Amino acid sequence: MKRDAIETINLPTTSRKIEAYHVREPRVFAKPSKPFTRIAYAAAHVVADPWSAKEPWLEAAVDWDATIAFRRHLWSWGLGVAEAMDTAQRPSWNYRKQDGGGIILDMLCHWRYVLDHVFGGVKAVSCRGATHIPYRWDESGKKYQATADDAAYASFELAGGAIAHFNSSWTVRVRRDDLLTLQVDGTRGSAVAGLRRCYAQSLDETPKPVWNPDIPQPIDFFEGWKEVPDDPAWGNAFKAQWELFLRHVAGEGPFRWGLMEGARGVQLAELGLKSWRQRKWLNVPHLKA
Repeated sequence: MKRDAIETINLPTTSRKIEAYHVREPRVFAKPSKPFTRIAYAAAHVVADPWSAKEPWLEAAVDWDATIAFRRHLWSWGLGVAEAMDTAQRPSWNYRKQDGGGIILDMLCHWRYVLDHVFGGVKAVSCRGATHIPYRWDESGKKYQATADDAAYASFELAGGAIAHFNSSWTVRVRRDDLLTLQVDGTRGSAVAGLRRCYAQSLDETPKPVWNPDIPQPIDFFEGWKEVPDDPAWGNAFKAQWELFLRHVAGEGPFRWGLMEGARGVQLAELGLKSWRQRKWLNVPHLKA
């Protein structure tokens, strides 16, 4: 069989060396002759245009003809295509508790490393979950009952005495600077950061409004904020993290986010669910290896 693809790939090994891996001949599969009793979904996403000069992390360059052809190929094998993997309508399993779904289990793991490494170690948590939308429609258009939490309202006590509060939701509409925004308030100023841009307001620039319900608000509260210079310009955080990990696997540098970091995230998510059940604050014990 004549190959028209790469035969050898250089891969890192557990001994921190690079080893040549020889790609085997592709297996031959037969297409199904009749429909399956269950449908497996493929996260097909889209096919990038390889000839485009656009920066893929900043501007999409999609080959739509190739994308549709690829999806038709998947359908011909009896697979479904999972759409909207990271939008308000997430895959249906996200909304079923019995399948491991739920926003508390999803998001409190993220809030753990954000808080621990930026604002202060998490000492205690109080969390309230909710299922605001009781019924949803799955990938085949069938109505089903949502058994997992789709919103979480969590407060955290941090080392040093700061209090953090996160609202996480798969049910709200966006009217803010970005899909994710963090507001940090201090005595000398405040900052509001999104995924790409950050704005700050100093103590001297903070307006002093007077409460008067008889007249329209005369202050434009957005005017007093200044954008923080983006120098250097930051790229895709997921890409940067993968690059650090691959360099670490190849023996080219450390990677601080190991198994213990993951365990701390799961610990906080489990405590958040327990706090919801018991309706009380819970301390976060220190984990040891």
